[in-house]
Amino acid sequence: MAKCEIQSRSVIRHEIGLAVSVVSVSTAAILIRMTDAEPLAVAALRLSFSTLILFPLVVWRGLPDLSLLSRRDAAAISLTGVCLAAHFALWITSLYLTTVATSVFLVSMSPIFVAVIGRVFLDVRTAPRTALGILLAVLGVMLVVGPDMELTGSFGGELLALGGALAVAFYLIAGSRYRQKLSVLTYVFCVYSVSAAVLLVICLLLKVRITGLGWDSYLLLLLLGLVPGHFGHTLYNYLLKFLDPRVIAVSTLGEPVLSSILAMLVLHEVPRLSVILFGPVILVGVYLTATGTRATAGVAID
Repeated sequence: MAKCEIQSRSVIRHEIGLAVSVVSVSTAAILIRMTDAEPLAVAALRLSFSTLILFPLVVWRGLPDLSLLSRRDAAAISLTGVCLAAHFALWITSLYLTTVATSVFLVSMSPIFVAVIGRVFLDVRTAPRTALGILLAVLGVMLVVGPDMELTGSFGGELLALGGALAVAFYLIAGSRYRQKLSVLTYVFCVYSVSAAVLLVICLLLKVRITGLGWDSYLLLLLLGLVPGHFGHTLYNYLLKFLDPRVIAVSTLGEPVLSSILAMLVLHEVPRLSVILFGPVILVGVYLTATGTRATAGVAID
């Protein structure tokens, strides 16, 4: 009986942790839009703060499982960090070019890309449920993006959001094996460090301003690194050890909905009619794909 009670409490803790993660990542888009920094600066500083927050813990506990990595492993983890940097650069830029609702609905397409990449490059069998999910999600994207393209003749923000979803799909595929091999502290510290370094170098090369911002912007960027960064993404990675990845993937479908609601409440930004009508089609497609695929796909990292 005592063992059952312990297991029950553990399950409840993990479910609470999952709920905290979903709410936390849903604040990312709002915090980003409230800063005065340029998109690449937001991406670089967010990841830099995420890394710095971990640094005292790294000094205290160390990273003993780094010795388990070969040079090939280190290169693969570095590539994972580059993919994460690309995700943030593309997705955050999209938030400045389209509405929050449109951006977060489209970036939630990562499980679709994981399933397609797995089928094309890794010869992963596609179940009928997954195939139906992919078709529905693609249809939903066409219905969401189509009206905007007709009105403006351009869909740059939407395209960047989809690029962010593709980048995070590669990130998930590249990094899924190492989360099983390394502790969550070692894994996220290495990946965040590489991502931050890549984005800082890009900012320096492109002369993107990362200093001289207002204190309120730095505070928002610190919150970005802490709340959606650690209470969101890092907690997701931790929970991967205890929960079915498909459960986590499905839970992240709450992010587009919560982010859209927050955008209305905080930014007074009403989603386009096409998003309201056809965004749920995307979510249904992602749900079918995530629950029909065994890969660790769809863990949101915004």
